[in-house]
Amino acid sequence: MRQAKVHASERGGEVVQIIPSHGNIPLEPVFGDDELLEAPGLKHLANDLIGRHDATLGFLASKSLLFLWKKEGGRSRGQPILGKAQKATGLVKHFSGGVDAVIWLAADYAREHAFTGQQIEALMFHELCHLGQDE
Repeated sequence: MRQAKVHASERGGEVVQIIPSHGNIPLEPVFGDDELLEAPGLKHLANDLIGRHDATLGFLASKSLLFLWKKEGGRSRGQPILGKAQKATGLVKHFSGGVDAVIWLAADYAREHAFTGQQIEALMFHELCHLGQDE
């Protein structure tokens, strides 16, 4: 598998890690005191995946989804949490502007393991598939 070139760049005061064709992985200083950052690049990627995989993900085309980078993914039972998809209910739905679901990917793991564009795409596909469960 061909590795994508990854490099750091400073744009408009923000430091990001560039993944060709799949947006930017924010470096830790960009988060400041925040745990989450909105991720328009991930939204674009997800919309592309939904369009290309209509049979599997087409039901999401009519949903309002929020995409975020999380500063640190954390661990569960000793395993790294690379991302999470969660249907928005209650307070999350209220404070997110009424979105149907929130999806985040762990910026720390993506940076530390130099995720390629293909790996980010596969992770996003995996998280989008979780939203189809229990429907």
